[in-house]
Amino acid sequence: MARNKSATDIDGINQKLEAAGVRLRVVVRNRKLSLRGTLPPRPGSTETKPKQTYLALGLDTTSYGYKMALSEALKIWAALDQNKFDWNDYTEITNWQSCQAWIDRYKKHWFQCKGDSEKNRIYWEREEWQLGLKCLPPEKNLTAELLEVAQTKPPNTRSRQRLVQILTRLARFADILIDLSPYQGSYSASKVQSRNIPNDEEISTIRSAIANPQWQLVYTRMAIYGLRDHEVWHCQIDSQPPHACQVLLGKTGPREGVMPLYPEWATAWRPWEGNLPTVNCQGDFTVYGERTARAFKRLAVPFTPYNLRHAYAIRASVAFKFPIAVAARMMVHSPTVHLKTYNRWINGQHTLDTFKEIMANNPPKAPT
Repeated sequence: MARNKSATDIDGINQKLEAAGVRLRVVVRNRKLSLRGTLPPRPGSTETKPKQTYLALGLDTTSYGYKMALSEALKIWAALDQNKFDWNDYTEITNWQSCQAWIDRYKKHWFQCKGDSEKNRIYWEREEWQLGLKCLPPEKNLTAELLEVAQTKPPNTRSRQRLVQILTRLARFADILIDLSPYQGSYSASKVQSRNIPNDEEISTIRSAIANPQWQLVYTRMAIYGLRDHEVWHCQIDSQPPHACQVLLGKTGPREGVMPLYPEWATAWRPWEGNLPTVNCQGDFTVYGERTARAFKRLAVPFTPYNLRHAYAIRASVAFKFPIAVAARMMVHSPTVHLKTYNRWINGQHTLDTFKEIMANNPPKAPT
């Protein structure tokens, strides 16, 4: 019984072309796909009549390449039939396999899936392009070997992890069989380093040393409410006790009921008063993070802005003993993420507290 051909191999493609009356055939030359058929003379040729020749498509022998070859054959045959075929339309076709050509096609596919909104355009530029695709040489053909550029980022870092994720998606789109996961490393957001988390005494002391009142207010709001940097500019804080904070706009949407920890800090530092630095973000929340990080460095704050958020999370669960679900809700992440991220602090303290509570309420007695 004859094998059922598909449009994902050369025989299947050529059967389809023959059935459609298209007198062009797909062939492999130099490990790339080309078309063979009777075509007009090339520009500058001494030939005057059509002849059998090759037209290089520059496509790899992948399922995507086969599909594109079938599409091109049909398009070229239609142009020949209408006397509209022009060799100049195919002088750059060998560039189809370049990194830039693949990035352009992937970008079009990405926006078709995600939607062409202002928010997605900013995300594409900041994430997919800046953190990943930018590292590929635009003029070179996209190959499995070239994708190993993922090794250029420091191992076990967030930048290496993001680069691997982005290049993996591109490879999948381009039908390139490569496993980049060994390069991803062991980075995890849950691995918060304890040496980087300031204690509450340090937070208070460093705040007092910040001379710029606008950036001191940014620091204050992040310290008291565990806000993300961009949320500092998009929140309302009640001047009346208990001085709850309402986030109006942010990465995870609006939320209410973010409580001050410590309430005494809210009373003394009055985070609802004062003016914030002017930041022209144009809808891009990452600009707030960049500005805040630079300001902290300039002001000699010995830790990153996000560590104030980590300190708030630990304070909520350990010092104030908020249930994990409540603490997680105030920070807008899941209880699982909260426990996983702050496990080393929460588990030890909760175990000790539970033991003390049991021992204070008629615990079982050891047998004599």
